[in-house]
Amino acid sequence: MQLKKQNKFLFKKIGGHLDYKGYGIGLPEGSPHRERFSEIILDLQEKGAVRKINKQTKKIFMIYI
Repeated sequence: MQLKKQNKFLFKKIGGHLDYKGYGIGLPEGSPHRERFSEIILDLQEKGAVRKINKQTKKIFMIYI
């Protein structure tokens, strides 16, 4: 079992992954950067870069902005 504390939340992982996406990005509502981030992520997915990163690192990335 893994326990990770991030900010004021405590996350507990039990068992394996059911579905593995591997990334998450949160932007403030109304952010002018939201559309550009979405375009970049879609481009990386189409090129297979996201899958390659996940295979190499086998970690979930959380990006806080």
